[in-house]
Amino acid sequence: AVFFDDYANTLIVGPTMRPLTDAKRISREKLSYIVDSTAAPVAGMALISTWVGYELGLINDALKAVGIEANSYTIFLKSIPFRFYDILALALVFLVGYLMRDFGPMLTAEQRARKTGKVLADGAIPMATMEIDAVESDKDVKLKISNALVPIITLVVVAFFGLWYNGGGSKLPITLANIRDAFGEADASVALLWGAACSGIVAICMATMQKILTLHEAFEAWVNGAKSLVITCVILTFAWSLGSIAEKVGTADYLV
Repeated sequence: AVFFDDYANTLIVGPTMRPLTDAKRISREKLSYIVDSTAAPVAGMALISTWVGYELGLINDALKAVGIEANSYTIFLKSIPFRFYDILALALVFLVGYLMRDFGPMLTAEQRARKTGKVLADGAIPMATMEIDAVESDKDVKLKISNALVPIITLVVVAFFGLWYNGGGSKLPITLANIRDAFGEADASVALLWGAACSGIVAICMATMQKILTLHEAFEAWVNGAKSLVITCVILTFAWSLGSIAEKVGTADYLV
């Protein structure tokens, strides 16, 4: 699973694993279940991800609203053992894969795929989009694991540095407690923006230097990836707008 974003997990892991699961006669229904059930749960429990950054912002706002001084990142870390959906969803994926047990429509789909080789049901129309097709690799390109790992490592390192720096960590002695406090005070959206920008630049440079893509093709691939998250940004914008309106008109006071 890709830990830093659940939507990126769907866009990257799904198309990447599809040829392998098709060859092993694993139904697309099973692949969809595995990809979906390891997307949000992993992103929700990762030490750094887009959802964690969003959660830290919500926790900070809630703490300020009730007048409590506490470290939002510490609260997030303490909440991980109570994320029962994330934990149980990942455990169930492991058990289903390890025990090879399927139920209901999933069992029917798996029996169809194993016996006939049809990974898709008759009449099924895959919901493939231009965005998903755009992330599929060119078969003529020699695949290197470093081309995937280096940008991801860059994202993690820069994001962690951004959280530390943005939270005032550079003004304090480097201790575990101070790093934790800096993470709690940081604006996670800024740190993630830095990380995403740097990892994108690294990925583009690697692709162009190895002559895998031209500069134009690299930017086009970046734009296609960004377009896939537009709907997410729109939903979050509307959600924040609704929350702000509800706060201004005193909805919580009226209901409570």
